[in-house]
Amino acid sequence: MPYFGENGYVAGQAEWTLRADGRIDDAYIGRKGGFDAPETRRTFVDTVLPDNGNAHWRVRLFWPISVSQLTLYVDPMYQYTVLGYPDKSLGWIFARTPFITEAKYQELLGKLDDQGYDVSKLRKVPQQREQLGKPGFHSPGDK
Repeated sequence: MPYFGENGYVAGQAEWTLRADGRIDDAYIGRKGGFDAPETRRTFVDTVLPDNGNAHWRVRLFWPISVSQLTLYVDPMYQYTVLGYPDKSLGWIFARTPFITEAKYQELLGKLDDQGYDVSKLRKVPQQREQLGKPGFHSPGDK
Protein backbone atom coordinates (compact mmCIF):
# COMPACT_ATOMS: atom_id res chain seq x y z
CA MET A 1 0.00 0.00 0.00
CA PRO A 2 2.26 2.77 -1.21
CA TYR A 3 2.33 5.87 0.94
CA PHE A 4 3.70 9.29 0.01
CA GLY A 5 7.28 8.38 0.95
CA GLU A 6 7.33 5.37 -1.36
CA ASN A 7 5.34 6.75 -4.29
CA GLY A 8 7.24 6.81 -7.54
CA TYR A 9 10.00 4.42 -6.46
CA VAL A 10 11.24 1.35 -8.29
CA ALA A 11 13.80 -1.26 -7.21
CA GLY A 12 12.73 -0.66 -3.61
CA GLN A 13 14.20 -2.60 -0.76
CA ALA A 14 14.33 -2.49 3.01
CA GLU A 15 17.35 -3.09 5.17
CA TRP A 16 17.21 -3.55 8.94
CA THR A 17 20.35 -3.54 11.10
CA LEU A 18 20.44 -4.20 14.84
CA ARG A 19 22.32 -1.51 16.73
CA ALA A 20 24.45 -1.95 19.86
CA ASP A 21 21.81 -0.03 21.87
CA GLY A 22 19.11 -2.58 20.93
CA ARG A 23 17.30 -0.29 18.50
CA ILE A 24 17.20 -0.97 14.77
CA ASP A 25 18.40 1.09 11.83
CA ASP A 26 15.66 0.83 9.22
CA ALA A 27 16.61 1.90 5.69
CA TYR A 28 14.40 2.26 2.62
CA ILE A 29 16.45 2.15 -0.57
CA GLY A 30 15.11 2.75 -4.05
CA ARG A 31 15.18 4.77 -7.25
CA LYS A 32 12.66 7.60 -7.49
CA GLY A 33 11.22 8.15 -10.95
CA GLY A 34 12.68 5.14 -12.74
CA PHE A 35 15.48 2.65 -13.08
CA ASP A 36 17.89 5.26 -14.46
CA ALA A 37 17.50 7.48 -11.38
CA PRO A 38 20.21 7.41 -8.73
CA GLU A 39 19.66 5.13 -5.77
CA THR A 40 18.52 6.98 -2.66
CA ARG A 41 18.38 5.87 0.96
CA ARG A 42 16.21 7.07 3.82
CA THR A 43 17.02 5.80 7.30
CA PHE A 44 14.70 5.59 10.29
CA VAL A 45 15.24 4.28 13.81
CA ASP A 46 12.97 1.52 15.11
CA THR A 47 12.32 0.35 18.66
CA VAL A 48 10.73 -2.99 19.50
CA LEU A 49 8.08 -2.42 22.15
CA PRO A 50 8.20 -4.75 25.17
CA ASP A 51 5.81 -7.59 25.98
CA ASN A 52 4.45 -8.24 22.47
CA GLY A 53 6.63 -11.05 21.13
CA ASN A 54 8.71 -8.54 19.12
CA ALA A 55 5.73 -7.90 16.84
CA HIS A 56 5.00 -4.24 17.68
CA TRP A 57 7.59 -1.64 16.68
CA ARG A 58 7.80 2.13 16.90
CA VAL A 59 9.37 3.64 13.78
CA ARG A 60 10.83 7.10 14.26
CA LEU A 61 10.39 8.86 10.93
CA PHE A 62 12.11 11.98 12.22
CA TRP A 63 12.30 13.42 15.70
CA PRO A 64 9.78 13.62 17.36
CA ILE A 65 7.43 11.84 14.90
CA SER A 66 7.02 8.06 15.28
CA VAL A 67 4.47 5.57 13.98
CA SER A 68 3.48 2.05 15.01
CA GLN A 69 4.23 -0.96 12.84
CA LEU A 70 3.08 -4.53 13.38
CA THR A 71 4.76 -7.72 12.23
CA LEU A 72 1.76 -9.76 11.11
CA TYR A 73 3.57 -12.82 9.74
CA VAL A 74 7.09 -14.22 9.33
CA ASP A 75 7.49 -17.51 7.51
CA PRO A 76 9.38 -20.32 9.29
CA MET A 77 12.44 -19.92 7.01
CA TYR A 78 12.55 -16.11 7.39
CA GLN A 79 12.16 -15.59 3.65
CA TYR A 80 8.96 -13.52 3.81
CA THR A 81 7.36 -11.13 6.23
CA VAL A 82 4.11 -9.21 6.26
CA LEU A 83 3.91 -5.85 8.06
CA GLY A 84 1.06 -3.45 8.69
CA TYR A 85 -0.17 -0.43 10.58
CA PRO A 86 -2.54 -1.05 13.49
CA ASP A 87 -5.28 1.02 11.78
CA LYS A 88 -4.91 -1.17 8.67
CA SER A 89 -4.26 1.85 6.42
CA LEU A 90 -0.86 0.54 5.25
CA GLY A 91 0.56 -2.91 4.68
CA TRP A 92 3.66 -4.41 3.11
CA ILE A 93 4.96 -7.75 1.91
CA PHE A 94 8.73 -8.22 2.07
CA ALA A 95 10.90 -10.99 0.64
CA ARG A 96 14.60 -11.73 0.89
CA THR A 97 14.74 -11.88 -2.90
CA PRO A 98 13.37 -9.34 -5.41
CA PHE A 99 10.96 -11.91 -6.87
CA ILE A 100 7.98 -13.71 -5.38
CA THR A 101 6.03 -16.36 -7.27
CA GLU A 102 2.42 -15.43 -7.90
CA ALA A 103 1.27 -18.33 -5.72
CA LYS A 104 3.41 -17.13 -2.79
CA TYR A 105 2.27 -13.53 -3.33
CA GLN A 106 -1.37 -14.59 -3.19
CA GLU A 107 -0.68 -16.60 -0.02
CA LEU A 108 0.94 -13.56 1.61
CA LEU A 109 -1.90 -11.29 0.43
CA GLY A 110 -4.19 -13.70 2.25
CA LYS A 111 -2.31 -13.00 5.49
CA LEU A 112 -3.17 -9.30 5.16
CA ASP A 113 -6.72 -10.02 4.06
CA ASP A 114 -7.25 -12.31 7.06
CA GLN A 115 -6.25 -9.41 9.32
CA GLY A 116 -8.78 -7.04 7.69
CA TYR A 117 -6.48 -5.06 5.36
CA ASP A 118 -7.87 -3.90 2.00
CA VAL A 119 -5.54 -5.90 -0.24
CA SER A 120 -6.97 -4.26 -3.37
CA LYS A 121 -4.78 -1.26 -2.46
CA LEU A 122 -1.52 -3.23 -2.54
CA ARG A 123 0.86 -2.61 -5.43
CA LYS A 124 4.05 -4.48 -6.19
CA VAL A 125 7.20 -2.38 -6.49
CA PRO A 126 8.81 -2.99 -9.90
CA GLN A 127 12.19 -4.66 -9.53
CA GLN A 128 12.84 -4.93 -13.30
CA ARG A 129 12.02 -2.65 -16.23
CA GLU A 130 9.76 -5.32 -17.75
CA GLN A 131 7.40 -4.97 -14.77
CA LEU A 132 6.67 -1.28 -15.43
CA GLY A 133 3.06 -0.75 -16.45
CA LYS A 134 2.03 -4.32 -15.67
CA PRO A 135 -1.22 -4.87 -13.74
CA GLY A 136 -0.73 -4.84 -9.97
CA PHE A 137 2.56 -2.90 -10.09
CA HIS A 138 3.14 0.59 -8.75
CA SER A 139 4.24 3.05 -11.44
CA PRO A 140 7.01 5.64 -11.00
CA GLY A 141 4.49 8.27 -12.15
CA ASP A 142 1.92 7.40 -9.46
CA LYS A 143 1.24 10.04 -6.83
